[in-house]
Amino acid sequence: MQYSHKKESVPFGTPRRALAGTAALLLSAFALPAFAENRSECEARWLKAEAAGIIYGSGIVEGKVTVVVDEDAFRSVPYETKAGMGVTLDCIVAGPGKVLSEAQFISHRTHKRLALWSWGKLTVD
Repeated sequence: MQYSHKKESVPFGTPRRALAGTAALLLSAFALPAFAENRSECEARWLKAEAAGIIYGSGIVEGKVTVVVDEDAFRSVPYETKAGMGVTLDCIVAGPGKVLSEAQFISHRTHKRLALWSWGKLTVD
């Protein structure tokens, strides 16, 4: 896997604070079809969400690409925005115009799966 922009290791359950309103505004940057089309733009969007505490970390957990997100922020935005996060993740990991076979978005609090990105489609739990 080529995705390696993450510069710090964030253990699951690490407390961070982000205002839900701010998170919703920032996550709206992932709304379709306004997602970035090249890898550097995708990475910039992703890093901005990480810096705001919306995305807590990402990596491989039990063989699956896993993204830990602020549960309140993730649940507060429409489906299109959540799907935009999947498209952006595809862009970063697989490359522009390609798709991951599977990635999961999990809660920062409970570590339960919130959504599954599979072959370019998002299923929200």
